[in-house]
Amino acid sequence: MKDYVKFPLVLGVVCAVAGLGLAITFSATIGKIEEKQEIKRSAAIVTVFFNAQPVEASWNNFEELDLNVEKKTKYLVAYKDEARKQVLGYAAEGTFQGYSSKVIAMAGVAKLAGGPPNKYRILGVRIISQNETPGLGAQCKQVFSDETLWSSIWSVFSGDDEAKGPEPTDEQRAALGSDVVLLPRPAFENQFTGKVATVADGAVSGFQLDKASWPQVKSGTKLDDVAAITGATITSNAAVEAVKNAILKIDGVLGKAPTR
Repeated sequence: MKDYVKFPLVLGVVCAVAGLGLAITFSATIGKIEEKQEIKRSAAIVTVFFNAQPVEASWNNFEELDLNVEKKTKYLVAYKDEARKQVLGYAAEGTFQGYSSKVIAMAGVAKLAGGPPNKYRILGVRIISQNETPGLGAQCKQVFSDETLWSSIWSVFSGDDEAKGPEPTDEQRAALGSDVVLLPRPAFENQFTGKVATVADGAVSGFQLDKASWPQVKSGTKLDDVAAITGATITSNAAVEAVKNAILKIDGVLGKAPTR
């Protein structure tokens, strides 16, 4: 067989075998991947409404709604009571391009009682997808610890090797269970909690990016704005814009009739 026939034929066979292998692998793993993504999303939902990351996310007192006119826009409504008469807050996902990936954030907000119709208090934020630079932009998901080498070694030998989070509040215990155990939360995400956002003319105001205060945030200081991660301003800005986009989505859908 001549080379100009043999080489394309061999290459075609290799490509066909590789494609078949990928197809088999995909079909065998897609179920597990979707299951893990759903668990991750459920944990994010709890986080954005209660600013808490429980070890086990079993809370489900919320519903996901679609818009009649824009099927691709979904948002969540959480309730304070089992009868689902008292609204706790609303949540949606926002996306913005970061340095090397799209940053997807879920934000939970509550409408301010007695205030302007377009004013919201942020209940919590969770970055649910990002593939930014390790050690830089990826710090948006990092939990900083003051543990020493010796305390880490001791925790391993004592069997208590899981990082301990904050003590649950009464509200968190009431919603998540009296025996709820919380994990530590990333410092970058925690910056958003409690901030008040105002929507006007298609823009969100109330907080902006602070490019010089990341060391303070790492040490536990609460700022009026959101500190950019040192060396990762693009990622930090993408996260802020993703949160703002989520708030815009919530503001945009609250005035429209949802399909329940």
